Amino acid sequence: MLARRSLLLPALASPLFPWCEASAQFDVGEFTPDSVLLRKAPAQPGEFVVEETVSYRDPNKVIWEVPEGTLVNGASIPQYLWSLVGGPFTGDYVYASVIHDHFCVTKERTSNATHRAFYYAMLAEGLPLWRAQMMYLAVEWFGDDWEVVLYEYGAIGGDPQNNPPPRRVVVDIGQVPEAAAARALDDFKFFAGEIERRQGELINNSTYADGGDGYSASPHAATLERLQMIAKRRRAAIDQSNDDEEPENAFDGR
Repeated sequence: MLARRSLLLPALASPLFPWCEASAQFDVGEFTPDSVLLRKAPAQPGEFVVEETVSYRDPNKVIWEVPEGTLVNGASIPQYLWSLVGGPFTGDYVYASVIHDHFCVTKERTSNATHRAFYYAMLAEGLPLWRAQMMYLAVEWFGDDWEVVLYEYGAIGGDPQNNPPPRRVVVDIGQVPEAAAARALDDFKFFAGEIERRQGELINNSTYADGGDGYSASPHAATLERLQMIAKRRRAAIDQSNDDEEPENAFDGR
């Protein structure tokens, strides 16, 4: 059993990065209970059972709950990335991994919201800023992707009170297959190395962009937007055999 606490980011303020001071005071959420207990699933190698319902309250006060008895296996982080970013049950982001696994299976919320909840949950577990950014980039680039489409129906008999609820359709795009991902791993390593070198201080920006997920007041929103842009562009280019350009320094906009 691994104990986890609600944490605020450690102070990272510096004259060069004024936004870090605000970031240090930003509430990244909390877990209930403050520990997660997993046991190996019988006759199912690599699977674990969540022995007690756990939940994560994100910075937007949205609750992400994983019921008791849920099976998790870390598959929401492609296994071919484990040697680069660490395995989900051997590292220090077990709680965040359980939350991410469950919602990548149920797809109750959008992939965008799910990956961002994973990011904030890692910070709540105490991961350094740069590690959380690297993991977020990894799941946006190579992990599960889906779209949620709501189809509205017209009112029955012209009576607005008879509106049927919208039909929710999930368009599952899936993960990047390992064979296709192999061509992009060096590219990912470049960006991961930059994230570590800069220790999470990717954007010197005290004006927070809207991250598109309701976290517009988050000091992390502008950085997450930039990382998502990198991931989406590179993911779209993975299947292009002529994509042989050198990795751009997208953090600086060059």
